[in-house]
Amino acid sequence: MLKPPGSKVVESPTKDRFFQRLIFWVPLAFTSVLVFGGLSEGFLNLRWANALVGGLAEALPSIEKWAQRSYFPPVTKLIFSLAWLFSVFYGVLIARWGPYRRAFLRSLVNRRRHMAVLPVATMIGVGMSCLTVAFPEEPDCTRKCLYESPLIQVLYSSAGSAFLGYGLAMLYWWLRHFSRIHFDRPAGN
Repeated sequence: MLKPPGSKVVESPTKDRFFQRLIFWVPLAFTSVLVFGGLSEGFLNLRWANALVGGLAEALPSIEKWAQRSYFPPVTKLIFSLAWLFSVFYGVLIARWGPYRRAFLRSLVNRRRHMAVLPVATMIGVGMSCLTVAFPEEPDCTRKCLYESPLIQVLYSSAGSAFLGYGLAMLYWWLRHFSRIHFDRPAGN
């Protein structure tokens, strides 16, 4: 079946220019350079970096749980600490992206507008579960396990960070436009 000309029902993913922006890939590149470039040990020897990773691991027990099960605990602590930090970066980056904000606000019509918290909670929940729930250890891994591969950990934590960041951006939009969404009041700006 052919798509009618001028139809907005189906949009090509190539029109989403957000993933084509270089700044979106900076957290993944930074983490990859630290982990795969052999710089993680030197980075963790810096006093401020070690204090930051240690403080995050103390505040978020899931980082310690991931590190205890890993074959390379200090690197895993670094990977998941950076993922938590970069989720705030993604939140700010996505919140400032106009097409996503407009799509979120456009989707809130009629009675659906009162259910705006559902996608917000879903995205935050997915991101939080990716970064906090540690998988059980597999005694006999036939393939690369999550705890054996830094590549899988970097990709997995980056995806969780992006999901959490998108959820934080949606939370910001929801709170900022709360009266307009729920009480049909005009927006401030």
